[in-house]
Amino acid sequence: MQIDIQGLNKSFGEHHVLRDVSLRLDNCHSLVIVGPSGGGKTTLLRVIAGLEQADSGRLVVNGREIAFDEAQLREYRKHVGMVFQAYNLFPHLTALENITLPLEKVHGRPAAEARDTAMALLDRFQLADHVHKKPAQLSGGQKQRIALSRAIAIAPEFLVLDEPTSALDPEFTAEVLDMIEELREEDKHLILVTHEMGFARHVSDYVIFIDDGVVIEEGPPQQIFDNPRHPKVRTFFDRVLKY
Repeated sequence: MQIDIQGLNKSFGEHHVLRDVSLRLDNCHSLVIVGPSGGGKTTLLRVIAGLEQADSGRLVVNGREIAFDEAQLREYRKHVGMVFQAYNLFPHLTALENITLPLEKVHGRPAAEARDTAMALLDRFQLADHVHKKPAQLSGGQKQRIALSRAIAIAPEFLVLDEPTSALDPEFTAEVLDMIEELREEDKHLILVTHEMGFARHVSDYVIFIDDGVVIEEGPPQQIFDNPRHPKVRTFFDRVLKY
């Protein structure tokens, strides 16, 4: 996965969320974005995923420049698998339908092919008994595994995961993290925002630390977690890793 970001800025009203963010990764398999709440992690992730338009700057992903134009972003999003902390499942559809609907309506897959793809994923991730259940009948871990299955089903260039375990109890958190680790081991490309620092260290090839809209440190996980150079990063890890 190649990412080239130059001078990215994004504001919401008076709030300058991303401040001249630049980043270049030539061969990154798994990028993890960490930092304090409100620092700009999710906004940066959403810009990379094509869900937000930057106010200025340049974004190139896998050699393709991403224009901040809604028509082009709509096409770009078809190649990005997305998983959110709130699942974003359609409440009126079954687990199966939540996966087949985007395959058929967005990607133009025949119904039979979409069903086969969905059933294979539901079976693989121990969800076959829940095929015809709606989200309200499922646990948080089951809903998030269905959301992950939906993201994988489109065969994306990469997956973006925004705090995928933040709404889950510890047992269900482990289920979802195991699934993400399995995907990582299968060479799926990942961009992940998480507060699970142990998992972030384990799954990442490269880590960026963002605070107040600025990337203040970046590097391999061993450097960022074991020997951070910036005092804000050291203070953050001293606090969150204390217990």
